Amino acid sequence: MRTITNIYLGSLAVADLIYLSIGPLINFIAMQKSPVKGDRSSIIGSSFGCAMIRIPNWVAYYVSILLITAVTLEKYWAICKPMYYRGINNVLRTFKIVVGIWLSCILTGSLFGGIFWSKYQPACLDWPDEEDFKDLPTMVAFCRPLVAGGNIAIIAFRIMSAITFGIFVITLILNIFLYTLIIHQINEKITMENKQRSDPTDANVNLKRTRRKQQMVHMLLVNATVHFILLVPSQLINFLLATHLKNLISDEVRLKINWSAEVMMALNSSINPIIYILLNSQYRRSFYSAIMCYRRAQTEYMTARRPRSTKSTAVDD
Repeated sequence: MRTITNIYLGSLAVADLIYLSIGPLINFIAMQKSPVKGDRSSIIGSSFGCAMIRIPNWVAYYVSILLITAVTLEKYWAICKPMYYRGINNVLRTFKIVVGIWLSCILTGSLFGGIFWSKYQPACLDWPDEEDFKDLPTMVAFCRPLVAGGNIAIIAFRIMSAITFGIFVITLILNIFLYTLIIHQINEKITMENKQRSDPTDANVNLKRTRRKQQMVHMLLVNATVHFILLVPSQLINFLLATHLKNLISDEVRLKINWSAEVMMALNSSINPIIYILLNSQYRRSFYSAIMCYRRAQTEYMTARRPRSTKSTAVDD
C-alpha cells in the first residue's frame, strides 16, 4: 500500500479526522451546555477559541478538495502521459505537494477564520416573562466577524463565499474533464490489448495490470464523485451568499439547507474508507491485515513488498 496515490489518500484521511474530531464535537458539547443556538460561552471563552472552531473546518475543506484534485492529476499523468510521469514522479515531489497544500490551506483558513469568526462577543439577553423561557440563560456569547459591522463585513463575507464557490466549481470541472480522458485512455488500452494477443501469457499479464489500474481509477472516480455531491448543500449556501439571492428563499428553507450541509459534510469525512473497501480488493485485504494486526515473516515481507516509489513502478502506483 506504499504508493504515491496512498500518500494523498492518507493525507486526506488526516484532514477528515481533523474535521470529525473538532467540528461536530464542539457543536455537540455546545448543545449540551446551552439551549441557546450559537452560544459559545461555556466551551470557548475567548477570541482564540472562536477562531479555532472555524479554522480546522476551513483547512479540512480546502485540503480535501485540493487533495482529491491532486490525485486526479497524478492518475491522469500516469495513465495518459506515462513517459512524462516517469520522469517527474518520486516520493519527495509528492511530499512537497502535500506539504504545500497543507501550508497554503492553513494560511488561508487562518486568514478567513481570524477575520470572520475570531471576535468573542458576550451578550446579555432579556427573555419574555413566560414559562417557556424561564430556564434559558441570560448571559451568552457568540463568535462574530472581527471586521466592524456594516457594509464592510457584508462585502468581505460575500467575497469569501464567492471565492469558495469558485474553487469548488473549477475543481469540479477539472476533475470531470480529467476522469473523462483517463477512462477513455484505459478503455482504449484494454481494447488494444484484447486485439493484440500474439503471446497469450504476456497479453494476460498486461491485461491484468490494466484491469488493476481500471479498478483503482473507478474507486477514485466514485470517491471524487461522492465528495463533490456531498459538498453541494454547503456550496449552495455560498452561492446564495455571493449572489445576493439568499433573501429569495424563506428562513425555514435556509435552515434546512444549513442542516443538510452540516450532515453531508460530516458524512463526506466518514465515507471514504467504506468506498475503498467496497471497490478495491487490495484495500480490503490491507484493511483486514491492519484490523487483525496481521504480521508476516520478515523474509516474506521483504520478498513481497513493492518498492515505495521507483520510476519503474510509478505508473502502477
